[in-house]
Amino acid sequence: MFSRGILFPGYGSQYVGMGKDFYDKYRVVQELFEEASNCVGINFIRLCFASSEKELAKPLNAYLSLFLIQSSIFTILREHEIVPSLITGWGVGQISTYYNSGILNFPDGLYLLKKYMEFYESLVLGNDVAMVSIKGVDKITFEKCLRDCAVEESIKVAIIRDEKDFVIAGRKPAILILVGFLQKNFDIHVMPERFTYGIHMLFLNKLIDGLNCYLEKIDCKKPKYSVIDQSGSMLRKGISFNKLWLTQFMHHPIDLVEIVRQLNKVDEIIQIGPGDVTLNVVKKCFPHKRKICIKHKSDLKELL
Repeated sequence: MFSRGILFPGYGSQYVGMGKDFYDKYRVVQELFEEASNCVGINFIRLCFASSEKELAKPLNAYLSLFLIQSSIFTILREHEIVPSLITGWGVGQISTYYNSGILNFPDGLYLLKKYMEFYESLVLGNDVAMVSIKGVDKITFEKCLRDCAVEESIKVAIIRDEKDFVIAGRKPAILILVGFLQKNFDIHVMPERFTYGIHMLFLNKLIDGLNCYLEKIDCKKPKYSVIDQSGSMLRKGISFNKLWLTQFMHHPIDLVEIVRQLNKVDEIIQIGPGDVTLNVVKKCFPHKRKICIKHKSDLKELL
């Protein structure tokens, strides 16, 4: 039986104008925009279609907008009876996975994301922290360097993009020590990253404890499709969902390679919305598997 896997990417895939052709064509998308604006008090028509890239890139704006656009596109796929056997995502895409699999309702998805970003931003503003990407050393070597520099408690891996490409979060003095050591001993490439996901790894208990206080207000259902969380763990269709799992995945860094590898049994992978980082991992892991990226209404032709 032909099977499809749905992939929702995370922060960085947003752009001004995303979803505009879906909004213009489909009444159900217009209704989602209206509901989202009423829930969080943001004019998403202006934010998604008429703001600046700088404004849209603000983490709270980007997370909520991506959740809205990803959910809108998936709703259209369902209307065309394009049904997945497996859904996964990372960052904001993880919450899109929970909503579109039926675990969360739409307002609760927005509510959880907004609370997450409020706690997240308070942690960033209150601490001398930074995020950088490091290319050129594998994870085992990197972890040894952490120990050699005695900074393993101050730096955490946030995102694993590839075997020798990951993003770290940490306190600035510790990152300076580590980067200096790596540059002296290895041929590496270091780039600063925006505070988008991963800083919470330094303040994990504070963030999760704060979010768990709000989970009582959220109602969770059994997933309609099998789900893979961003640590690579699977929750099968129809299994009861413990609402504490809504924050449990935050204990782990985002492992893009492991997430994508879990899609090995599907015949076709559909990425909802843009996202070059995730798409590149898919292409590397499955060079011969059919891959479709749905960014515009015209992309639906490949599925219909």
